[in-house]
Amino acid sequence: MRIISYIVALAMMVLISACEGGSGEKDATSSLQVYNNATGALIADGTTRGAITMNVGDTRQLRVMRRVTDEDEGTTTTNVTTDADYNTSDEDVVSIGDNQTAFAGLVTATGLGTAIIEVKFHDPEDPTQNDNTFIDINVVP
Repeated sequence: MRIISYIVALAMMVLISACEGGSGEKDATSSLQVYNNATGALIADGTTRGAITMNVGDTRQLRVMRRVTDEDEGTTTTNVTTDADYNTSDEDVVSIGDNQTAFAGLVTATGLGTAIIEVKFHDPEDPTQNDNTFIDINVVP
């Protein structure tokens, strides 16, 4: 009977250690960086809201990069332009191609005014993790 108790205690310790060892994933941090694809200029990141001024009819292709830093695995950067979700606050001012089309991340100035684009990436491996950033678009004549 005593041997069974030791085996159960050992199994519990192994399970607890495995769970604690898996917590490294939670220590990872991630953020999005949005670039002007043509010039390579940084527009926005997870800590700085971006701003663009465009003329009516202009287009701008965004490139969205996701940077993940993990204590165990270091830092990796991945292009998520075609995987990101895009939302605009006013389609009469600016439209943006979504990830269901070949125009993912293509901003088009459709009318005068100001709109906000939200760029969001949902990590499929961590359902609680979303990275997002915002860009203010000012469309002038």
